Amino acid sequence: MIKKFHPKLQRILQGRDRVAGQLGSENEMKELWDASNPDMKHQLRSGQYSYPIEEWFGTVINENGKARLVSVTGHTVRQGKEGRPYALIGGNKTHPDYRGQGLMSEARKKNLGMVGNMPKIAGYTSMGKRSFSINEQPETHPVIPDEELDFFRERVGRKEGVVSWSIIKSWKDILRR
Repeated sequence: MIKKFHPKLQRILQGRDRVAGQLGSENEMKELWDASNPDMKHQLRSGQYSYPIEEWFGTVINENGKARLVSVTGHTVRQGKEGRPYALIGGNKTHPDYRGQGLMSEARKKNLGMVGNMPKIAGYTSMGKRSFSINEQPETHPVIPDEELDFFRERVGRKEGVVSWSIIKSWKDILRR
């Protein structure tokens, strides 16, 4: 397996041991992820029960002098009720060789810091539910449209691997976990 070690990742790392930073769009993140992880190519989000993630963040580590992207997460901001913003959070992934080392937390902090205190909604795999879910699943919400809530309810069990969803009131609640 040949890792390509993308030059953009080297610029993000800037000689440090590890750093979390903004990666760009999903296609840009995919290029960086695939170069770093040819054994685990990124699959673009698609299908009836997928939702877009437009801004991606990741944790880059120094692996034997080369920059490698090992953890990613992201968000999309949408306009909700009365034109107020809310965020869709998703795409959390850490390469299996690096799980349990706290590498996701740095990227997640950057990601959630960008959306501040606006309401956030996310879907979860079983691993994500254990790690991130606050489990607030209201019938209605003052900002997030009812159609969005219905979408998240419907995707549980219909999208492969999706077992739950929730609304997070404060990004600090997630970071405390």
